[in-house]
Amino acid sequence: QLALDQVLDAVCQIGQAAMQPDLPALLESVCRAAGRVIEADHFAIGLHDPVEEALHFEVLYEAGERRPPFLLRQSEGWGLAGRVFEQQTALLCPDLLADSLAGEALPLGEAPRSFLGVPLSVEQAVIGVLAVQSAVAEAFTPTDQLVLEAVASQAAAAIADQEYHRAHERRIAQL
Repeated sequence: QLALDQVLDAVCQIGQAAMQPDLPALLESVCRAAGRVIEADHFAIGLHDPVEEALHFEVLYEAGERRPPFLLRQSEGWGLAGRVFEQQTALLCPDLLADSLAGEALPLGEAPRSFLGVPLSVEQAVIGVLAVQSAVAEAFTPTDQLVLEAVASQAAAAIADQEYHRAHERRIAQL
C-alpha cells in the first residue's frame, strides 16, 4: 500500500523541479516522480500543440528507458490520451483487450493491458495529458488515479509557471 508521505514527497519533488530552466528536464522529473508512486511499464507526458492539433509527447519512458518523442495528431485519431485531453477528465481502463481498446493506447512497445490517463489542467484549461500503461490487466486502481491526479496537478502548475517565466524573460529581452 502506498504511503501518503510517498505521494507528498513526489509532489514536492515536482515543485522543486519547476525551478529547472528547461521544459524537458521538468517533464523528466515529473515522470520520475510518478514512477516512484505508480507501478507501470510506460510513463508519458503529452502537451497540447495547438498549431499541430496534436499532443506532443516529448518525454516518455518504457520499462525505465527513455523513448523518442512523438506526436499524436487529432486528425489521425489520438486514442485514449486524446480522449483524456478532449473530455478533460481522467480515464481508467483496467483491461484494454477485454474492452477492445488496445489499439487506442499509446504506441509504445507491446500492446498494454491497462491504461490510466489524467489531464494536466491549469485554471480550467487542459494543457496536456499524463498517462501510464501496464502490460498487466487491472494494474491500476481508483487510488492510483487519485495519486496520478495529484502528481498531474502539481506538474501542470510547474509547467505553467515555467512557461510564464520564459514568456516574461522573452518580453524583458525584447525591451
